[in-house]
Amino acid sequence: FLFWKNSFGWDLFRPLNKEDGHLIKTLRVPDNEQGKFDEMVLFLAKILIDSINSSEIKKGLSLENKNGSISQLEEYFKQKHSLNLSEMFEFLRNLQSLRSKGSAHRKGKSDYQKAYNKFDKGNLSKTFENILIQSILMLNNIENKVLK
Repeated sequence: FLFWKNSFGWDLFRPLNKEDGHLIKTLRVPDNEQGKFDEMVLFLAKILIDSINSSEIKKGLSLENKNGSISQLEEYFKQKHSLNLSEMFEFLRNLQSLRSKGSAHRKGKSDYQKAYNKFDKGNLSKTFENILIQSILMLNNIENKVLK
């Protein structure tokens, strides 16, 4: 996301540290296997959500009751760029929920199924491929909307 740093002087997504560098290198569409799917969802959530640069985003913003990094990022785009990217933030929240209900904690059948159904494309491989495509489209959308 070099365009962001070049345009604003800071990283929108904090770079991964050395110990997490493998996340990008091993991110791929998994076989149709639950364990690999969960792992890839976890990796992607770390890359996209856990890496949101909240410390920079919060500078100069009015953030009443906006504790989570996704909500802070949403408010940043509204206040600093006059952008309402509700679909993007719905995607990030759904990804966070899928990670929380499936990868990060024990699966409660109904909670996990609700989170998974928001992305379901018939099998785990196709579903994760679609999640990756949505992630790329989201990042391209940020670049196109902010730089226009």
